[in-house]
Amino acid sequence: MRLATGTYVGNGQDNRPIAGLGFQPDAVFVKRDGTLNGIFLRTKDMAAGLSYEVSAAAVDDAIQAILPDGFQIGTRPGVNENGISYTWMAFKASAGRLKVGTFIGDGLDNRTVAGIGFQPDAILIKGDNAQT
Repeated sequence: MRLATGTYVGNGQDNRPIAGLGFQPDAVFVKRDGTLNGIFLRTKDMAAGLSYEVSAAAVDDAIQAILPDGFQIGTRPGVNENGISYTWMAFKASAGRLKVGTFIGDGLDNRTVAGIGFQPDAILIKGDNAQT
């Protein structure tokens, strides 16, 4: 697994690249300093232009894209308000250490999600709606 972290100061400009990670991430988190807005998440499997506010439904104009050497942000205040500081984490999947993927829920209890390839120590699941 590869991990990069960093900070940037928002400038309010759309389609802004955050580059220099040294790898193409599979998942990116961005957190605005202070209490306004939540943590934003984008994975490589998400529809173009969308990301999630971790405690809400999908939004546009936040983390817009995964780039070959970083990620692209839009103008949403949670990721790019002029003069505000932001902290980010980006992960690159690695066999046996980190897996990023999707599955369709079926509402059944005790469901197995197969295909991970190892027994994880921690799991983060984000539903495609505001309830989870």
